[in-house]
Amino acid sequence: MSRIYTRSPFIIDIDESLQTGSKVELTIWSEGDTEPTNPTYTLSKNVPSSTNSLTTYNVSPFIREYINLSNTNAIYNTYNVDLNSSYYANVRIKRIKDVSGTLSTLSNVTYKAFDGFGLFTEGYNVDLGRVMLDEGTYTYHKPDMNNLSSDENRAGDITIMTNVNDIARYRNLADGTVTSETISTAGVRVFPRVHHTNLEDGNIFELVNSTFGVDFTATFKPVCEERYTPIFIDYVNRHGAWSRTFLYKVSKTSFSASSKDFSSLHSDLVNYSVREAQMSSFNFNGSESIEGNSGFVTEAYGEEVKQIMLSERILVNGKPAKIDTKSIDVQKSINNKTINYKLKFKFANNYMNSIV
Repeated sequence: MSRIYTRSPFIIDIDESLQTGSKVELTIWSEGDTEPTNPTYTLSKNVPSSTNSLTTYNVSPFIREYINLSNTNAIYNTYNVDLNSSYYANVRIKRIKDVSGTLSTLSNVTYKAFDGFGLFTEGYNVDLGRVMLDEGTYTYHKPDMNNLSSDENRAGDITIMTNVNDIARYRNLADGTVTSETISTAGVRVFPRVHHTNLEDGNIFELVNSTFGVDFTATFKPVCEERYTPIFIDYVNRHGAWSRTFLYKVSKTSFSASSKDFSSLHSDLVNYSVREAQMSSFNFNGSESIEGNSGFVTEAYGEEVKQIMLSERILVNGKPAKIDTKSIDVQKSINNKTINYKLKFKFANNYMNSIV
């Protein structure tokens, strides 16, 4: 099944001989629900002219409103878990030719849609693969083995579009022990990045297909940080899936207050009290921000920082946030042997409860 990444345009084009117009029927539904009988949206256009019959539709904005990445997957010792059905959408797209009111279906295709994006340099509708994480090496904070259920002690997870007889294979970095999870059915599922038996040592994660070829490889290494309290960041990456990273070194939390001033009336214009304010304030509230340092990282970490900066959904230490860092110098190891990134986030809520 093909994929749609809704933060980039997904163009449907119809250009058939003799057509006077066209239609596109979009049917959108969540996994586990029955596919609607009637289309969710019907889009139509007339041809621009008798000599130009091309009609195009960008369907991404219509699909995107049906995806809601409300919270992280929060798994660490369960495997082959179905992804929350609101985190992606099933889509059926029918292309229809209109010849003076006579309609005929040209194609009828189903897709899985995720809230991700391709890059300009990758061209139109890039296929980012079944595993919704870039290959590479990642780190995680070495957990307190007596408190693995605590959010900050989790290494993160991977979202995968599974096929029948796939194998999720974990290879311990210390002794090479292999632990495998066999997948019996196709779906969109979530797996821990690190097998719970490997959390102290780390592991190589591989997705092995039914013919025993390796479709994906990533390495996950623990970092033991004893001096500082690491910041853990969950964000929706460019694949449209939750991803996790850590800032290990020195961090700083800031608080700022805000209010509005006005000139207040005195109780008496002549015999007023000098202790009575002439200027008053209202609409008090505050906000918190946090700044952290990655510590020494590889050159590849710069790509992960870019995805954090472009993410529309971020949690910092489990709380909703938005990134205040708007530009970075993408560092190269040939220029700087000790690459460190400093990132600043503002928590995305008022300090006082002001929800009405």
